[in-house]
Amino acid sequence: MSVDSIPDHSKFYFGQKPPGDTAELFAPGVVSKPDRHEFGITFSNTGDECYLGVDEGLRNVTYGFTLTDGVWSEAKDLLPEAEGSYHDPMLSLDDQRLYYIAHGTRTKKLGDKDANLWYLERKSEGWSAPVSVGPTINTDGNEFYIAVTESGNLYFASNKAAVKGESYNYDLYIATPKGDSFSAPTRLPDSVNSNRYDADPFVAPDESYIIFGSVRRNGYGRGDLYISFKTEGGWTEAKNMGPKINNEKHQLCPFVSRDGKYLFFTSDQDIYWIDASIINSLKP
Repeated sequence: MSVDSIPDHSKFYFGQKPPGDTAELFAPGVVSKPDRHEFGITFSNTGDECYLGVDEGLRNVTYGFTLTDGVWSEAKDLLPEAEGSYHDPMLSLDDQRLYYIAHGTRTKKLGDKDANLWYLERKSEGWSAPVSVGPTINTDGNEFYIAVTESGNLYFASNKAAVKGESYNYDLYIATPKGDSFSAPTRLPDSVNSNRYDADPFVAPDESYIIFGSVRRNGYGRGDLYISFKTEGGWTEAKNMGPKINNEKHQLCPFVSRDGKYLFFTSDQDIYWIDASIINSLKP
């Protein structure tokens, strides 16, 4: 299916029929392609912008699509001159910032240079030059993924506390707004974090739940999506989202559409989506 062939009456979400309670491959041939690895997708509030992380081999990039007069544009590399990889895009709730992670170089992968969080600011003429989230958040370790809520709280993953030789040990953190910056990040409790890999947080705008990727002994495969709900007593014990989401492959990079209708995620190197009612079905 070519972008130009998308019918006008179903312009949003690349003309795809909405999914039910079974996860489906999203936009095959346009977004999800068999010859590449896609991870991390985000849509604007109005649904007329989409940003997607793509693995191009030694370099990971973020592609942008825009919807104009019922037709989606071709994918565009947002930072074609960037020295290294940049991906895991996430729009702010007001669509004025596009957050992402950056690391490595055009010839060296992650490991030669740590990953940090950055953003682009929307300007009248387009996106700004890259801006670092700042030293309060970014460290000599790796900072991954990002979610900013209605309160201004910032959630992300980092392995800054990992002991030597266990760089795979990522935890989820929260930082609260403090002037033009953020407070020192706080690790989320053990009801959310494990002693291994916890990353890729998506947090509901009202902070009522968090969905994230994790590698745990009770998982279905290489990595699963888990969910924890915010209650008066704190975050509930993280729960595997089950076989409708997870399988023997690797599930990661969750995103819930701004209208709360659809959950997107990466599975086996492609983007899938499912009716977001599965979130309520998992409430304790």
